[in-house]
Parts: sequence; C-alpha cells; structure tokens
Amino acid sequence: MVCPPVYLFESQALCELPAFLAAAADTDAPGDFIRWLAERGLVHAHRMRGERFDVGNPEAYAAAAAWLVAHER
Repeated sequence: MVCPPVYLFESQALCELPAFLAAAADTDAPGDFIRWLAERGLVHAHRMRGERFDVGNPEAYAAAAAWLVAHER
C-alpha cells in the first residue's frame, strides 16, 4: 500500500513551527516537521480509503483520467 502524504495541521501544531525551525538541525523535508511534532505527541494518523494516483507526468495523468472515466457513476 502506497500513498503520498497528505498533511492537515491544526493551529496548535502550526504554532510550533517557529520552535521547530529554531531547534531542529534538519528542516528541509516536510516529514522532518511531522517527526518533530510526533515526538511531542501532536500527530494523529488517518488511513485514507479509495484510489489515489501520482500524476507527476503526462502519461500518469492520462492513466488517472482513463480510470476516472471508467469508474464514473
């Protein structure tokens, strides 16, 4: 099972961003902030159901569009 991360931040977590940037050695990847928040107990997860597509190129976009047409109700 693979899914790109989708982050939803509560205002409490976003208020921690300045502290993270000041304290963390590595702040380049979005996952670094999530890890830092998790160490403080501020992260919850939700498993998304359904289909997701990586449409990072024209071929993948066409495949996702074809899937959508095939599954329209």
